[in-house]
Amino acid sequence: MAVKRAKYLVADDEYHFVTDDKALRVLDSNNNEIGTFRELGFEGKLITSGDYRDIKHTGVYRIKGVGGLPGNIPGDKESILTVTSIGDQNNPELTFYKVISPNGVILENTVSRSNQSGWGSGGVDLRNTITNINNILGDISKLQTDSKNMTGAINELNSKINNVSDNSQSGLESLKKDSDNRYLFKWGDTVNGDLSIKFGAKYKLRGKNGHDYNLASIDDNNNIHIGDADTNLHFWGNDNPTFNGKKIFTEANVGSGSGLDADKLDGIDSSGFLKINSDDTKYSGLRMDKRNIHFNIKDGENTETGLVFDKNNNWTAKVVATDIGDVHIQTGGKEYKYPPFTFNQDRNFVQYGGMHVIRANEPQINFQTFDEKTGNFDKGVGFFKPAWDQGSLAVGNWNTSEVVAQFAVGANHEAVKLNHSPYIGDHNRRLFMQDEQPGGDIPVGSVWIGI
Repeated sequence: MAVKRAKYLVADDEYHFVTDDKALRVLDSNNNEIGTFRELGFEGKLITSGDYRDIKHTGVYRIKGVGGLPGNIPGDKESILTVTSIGDQNNPELTFYKVISPNGVILENTVSRSNQSGWGSGGVDLRNTITNINNILGDISKLQTDSKNMTGAINELNSKINNVSDNSQSGLESLKKDSDNRYLFKWGDTVNGDLSIKFGAKYKLRGKNGHDYNLASIDDNNNIHIGDADTNLHFWGNDNPTFNGKKIFTEANVGSGSGLDADKLDGIDSSGFLKINSDDTKYSGLRMDKRNIHFNIKDGENTETGLVFDKNNNWTAKVVATDIGDVHIQTGGKEYKYPPFTFNQDRNFVQYGGMHVIRANEPQINFQTFDEKTGNFDKGVGFFKPAWDQGSLAVGNWNTSEVVAQFAVGANHEAVKLNHSPYIGDHNRRLFMQDEQPGGDIPVGSVWIGI
């Protein structure tokens, strides 16, 4: 059987009319069947899956279970979807969707490529919305105004309200002027006599938050209360406030010159005392009449306790005590890294090789030198009062633990005793006063006297 075809172009799609079975079938541009003319034009083509946006070809469709529709379109019942597209039916420029559900809901949506207007109500929803508006507005014809449209009636009422307001204000002013002067006017007035509030009642002020705060009240014991515990209280005035005729002192007027007893101590101004937490200057002598009074002065540059003499923020001399009881005296300022003079009374001085041992509590004056290499003092050389001969003065070398010399020795404390052979003259010749022949480093020209 021969099939005859005729082509009809609609929006760039080819609609083919097939004479088989007396049914006209619609084909797309690729000769794929879209549906019969009866389905797309009258009965509606049945679609039970996918998304409504997948349906792009113009026609009438019966949809059930199709996604992408609003929630008020039942998915378990058939609804009518009409689609009108322009341009390429596979990718139209503009598509208009209209869905009619069995419950009377009619919704419309316009899709332009990736943009869409969104679903808008029609049918029952639109009718119900109009009915609700009418119920809210009522029957406009029953307006008791000259104008029977909404805008005109509102304008008419607004004009009358303004006239009433102007007349009311004028009437209130007239009422205030002509009223009995025994009463206070709510919008402001002057009281010409005393105004009393009975005990237990409060004179209140209303805050912006609508809460009433107590300003003043009196209780049944005649105690007056000012202010409210729920808010701050501020007093203002152009001078110092008074209480019972006496000045009230605050942080603004309690300083120097206020006249308060607290401004002085035993009648002495604060400038007459030395401060303990900052630098200060004393312009008179300092006398201490008690015994066993100590100065404990902390040197800010190290942990030693001492007394520092300062000029122009640069110390020129200091006396410090070490943790073992040595007293250092340093003069000349900071160029001396450590004090050059040390006084100590309690150090034990030990001499070896059967020589004398300096015992504790022998008075001493010790001179020490700082060793830059080791970072320590040497043991020092100095004078001490030997316990074995209280009338003499000895020279000790703490580095070698030896007594070098002793002054004021003998029965009458008139002699000098040298414990080693001395060096004499520019050539360092030595004088040996001993029985045995000297040994060791003996310079040429030295003298030996012995038996």
